[in-house]
Amino acid sequence: MPAFQIFEDDQGYELNASSVTIAYNIIGADGMGYWAVRAALLAFAPLSNAPPGATYAWPRRGMSLKEVGPNGAVWKASITWASLNYQYALKIGGAQQQVRCDKTLTNIYTDPAAPPAAIPNYTAGDKGRPIGFDGRTVHGVSIYIPTRSWTETVEIPSSQYTFDYEDAVAALDDAPVNSKSFRGYDPGEVRFAGMHDQFDVQNPDFVIASFDFERIANRNAANGNTITIDNIANIEKDGWDYLDVHYEPQVVNSTVAPVAQYVLIHRMYDRSDFAALKIGTDETLPLWQG
Repeated sequence: MPAFQIFEDDQGYELNASSVTIAYNIIGADGMGYWAVRAALLAFAPLSNAPPGATYAWPRRGMSLKEVGPNGAVWKASITWASLNYQYALKIGGAQQQVRCDKTLTNIYTDPAAPPAAIPNYTAGDKGRPIGFDGRTVHGVSIYIPTRSWTETVEIPSSQYTFDYEDAVAALDDAPVNSKSFRGYDPGEVRFAGMHDQFDVQNPDFVIASFDFERIANRNAANGNTITIDNIANIEKDGWDYLDVHYEPQVVNSTVAPVAQYVLIHRMYDRSDFAALKIGTDETLPLWQG
């Protein structure tokens, strides 16, 4: 049996629009075992490969390895080089939130046979009227706030995926709202909802990482969508901040009704620069920028 050798199979060259695959024959690998042969093959095959006559190169992306000879002496293998992949998946829906006032009061109905002695001076078209007042407490209601959620998937070269990078991502999880513009959205609108990654033993050169995001629009004068609650107008709130209305019962039109006295805007999440994710921040599809 000849000494250990790896050589290209002349019949095993396959070129496609975005990939090139080369087959290999491995001989003389007696007793080496799968992992030793695999390591030797990865060390032998170039990290990138260009189609004939091309001025660009594709990164190495996958391999197959199969024992075909007695005692592990002969193996067949193939290596594929292909263009990098990125993925973008979008969902438009809602996030549940408790609110204690409406956007607009559309109508008021009373019992004509037994009209109340008095009702608050509410008029259809009023904004920010309380919901669920029982004489003592404004209970509110749980509704869905419009949100946009999406997942961005990129391939990270294994040599650039480090524990330090994981620590940087974890730091964003502790301060998950954008402090600077991200994907065209203003600071305060986007929440980083986590990362999950996967290492594929068949494609050892890359780690596939997916990043989840959610967006709630800011409410401010610049966007033309400030908030009005009772007599308090021009309220501004960033997307992931919490609006807290404080009511006091008052006599209104001969009856006791809750009236908003003041509104607090609470910052619920710390903020950070999403550039630390190294997938870009502008209005383009994600691409690893490590």
